[in-house]
Amino acid sequence: MPDAGAAHSIGMSMLPRTILSLLLLASCTAGPASTSTTSPPTMPASAATTTAPPKTNDATTMDLFCGVLSENTITSGQGSGPNTFELRPATSVRTGTIGSARFGGWASPDRPALGTYVCVWLRQGAPMGGFRSRVRSGEPAYIAEILPNGLILPQGCAYVGIPTTDRDGVSVIWKVDCGATANRDARGTLGPAFTQQGWTSCGSGLASEIWRQDTSRLTVSEGSGSPGEYPTLTQRLCYIGGGAPTGAGCS
Repeated sequence: MPDAGAAHSIGMSMLPRTILSLLLLASCTAGPASTSTTSPPTMPASAATTTAPPKTNDATTMDLFCGVLSENTITSGQGSGPNTFELRPATSVRTGTIGSARFGGWASPDRPALGTYVCVWLRQGAPMGGFRSRVRSGEPAYIAEILPNGLILPQGCAYVGIPTTDRDGVSVIWKVDCGATANRDARGTLGPAFTQQGWTSCGSGLASEIWRQDTSRLTVSEGSGSPGEYPTLTQRLCYIGGGAPTGAGCS
């Protein structure tokens, strides 16, 4: 995972919203301790299941990651080097959805262009993993889309476009469309699905609500409701694989 990024400037008009979001997030972490922090979150039922990794002597440390092949944001020092890349965002059955995964060792000609969605077997390590092989669409283990950990959208709702990440590669952000009327009350529209699927609400305010389950935090943001603007789901994890510090994304 990338190291902490440069600090973002925040306008004075955004301070109340930021402070309230932090208070809501703090109320989550004060809840009962998770009973599954020793294992990664599970993927939704719609995600593909993986087959065994390539038969190598490091098979026990292998994991399959899928995501958009991107430039490495670390350009010097530890975690940098030739043929180093990131998947932003990324997902795997073992780790779930994360903001990014850094790895090295994928040389041409097998490597596609940056911006290509790929699935690759990586030997896990820190500060980066190591490329082992690629899995193509239609082959066993291929994961077709990146989904939030532990949430399936209710009927009538769908994701719009592809997910993105924040600058530090910690949060993953999805646009959601439930219809023009329902979008104006995204918290009310999605609330029953969260409850039925075992999520706990941390409270709401300023057109947003934070939900938690195990190691995941999902924030529903309704936005302004302007034409062409969709509500968003933003995921942050307490457990992040790939060598990131334990607790990253929860403070």
